[in-house]
Amino acid sequence: MTARSPEDFGRAVVGPVVAEFCLRLWNLARLIDEPGDTTMLFCARGGLPMLAAYERFLVSTGLESPVRAVPLMTSRLTATRPALAPALRGDAPFAPAGAATLFYEFSKSTNAQTVKALSGFELDASVPGAHDLTTPESLLNVLVRDEALEARAEILRQSDRFDAHLRGAAGGANHVMLVDTGLHGTTGLLVAEGFPDLRVSSALIARIHRPLRGAPDVPTHGLLEHSNGYSPLRRRSVLLRYWHFVEWLFEPELPSVRRFDDIDGAIVSNLEQIKGWQEKALPAKGSILAGAFAYLERDLKGATAERVLTDAPHAWRELSRAIVWPTADDARVLDVGTRSHDFGREGTWTARQWQGPVAALKGSVMWREGEIARASTPLRLPLLAAIELGYGARPVLRKVRRA
Repeated sequence: MTARSPEDFGRAVVGPVVAEFCLRLWNLARLIDEPGDTTMLFCARGGLPMLAAYERFLVSTGLESPVRAVPLMTSRLTATRPALAPALRGDAPFAPAGAATLFYEFSKSTNAQTVKALSGFELDASVPGAHDLTTPESLLNVLVRDEALEARAEILRQSDRFDAHLRGAAGGANHVMLVDTGLHGTTGLLVAEGFPDLRVSSALIARIHRPLRGAPDVPTHGLLEHSNGYSPLRRRSVLLRYWHFVEWLFEPELPSVRRFDDIDGAIVSNLEQIKGWQEKALPAKGSILAGAFAYLERDLKGATAERVLTDAPHAWRELSRAIVWPTADDARVLDVGTRSHDFGREGTWTARQWQGPVAALKGSVMWREGEIARASTPLRLPLLAAIELGYGARPVLRKVRRA
């Protein structure tokens, strides 16, 4: 039996799934009450191929986007700075979304490391609190000191430049819908906190709701999956079983947006300063996403949107099987390699080497099932069954703990 290529898998399986997302995004945009006062902002990096996919879906089906759709050069890092800016300019503490993001991203970092990630400036080791672990309170105490003037000024400068970029992308619209991969809608919360004069909503491929007391009310839609995690009873929740694959699928070979520069009066992100960045945002030849684009451009060409509803069920069944019960060939095709932690930090995730059946069931790993399948162990099916059984038992265990 001939092994399936990544591009073939993308065309047959991922293509209809991506098309279903595009269809649901189009339907969501149709429900917006003031489409002329709304702009869909596709968040770099992953949003760049997502916008290209949406545009190809519209061309093939003959539909028109109900609202304007453009790219937004952003990341959680750039979106965090405007949320922190009011506290850096006054006496108030960091607002809830900004504070929660700092805690989530940097609770194991020192304040000096966090300042470096946020500003690009090295903090002098003698600054009081520089070596303390980051909390929102301790970081603010460091940043307001005179010794942190350069770092504080750069954070505020980058905040102002992102402000200019976002408002330029919005084109005067008062409602911005951020389109991104997912999962928690953090970027939307940060933008709403940093731009309180704008109406902000988010449209994600998938969403896991994570309550945040005091944060802005941002309508956030998980268009393919909206839940608290993977369940064997919900096929679309398989995206949450191997979320690294979804993020990897849409992230082009371009750097994350970390800063903006003023170049001859224009605010330009570091990503846009890469020569040929527009072409690099498109799928690489032979990739899974290239196959998905082939489905959008060729298989959907001249078809009605209902074709997506016909193709999607089979695609979801095959995607679920490949992630939950992968063969060695599936593991090869869906392997994402090494991924960066991002947010201005060093560190990566990578596929773990096989260390035996017991180790395969322990620890944190990007895709446990793929690790097992790659090992070609005769225990593949029993191990995969044990993992699936564990996921199925989770709701029962939660109820027992609450009792």
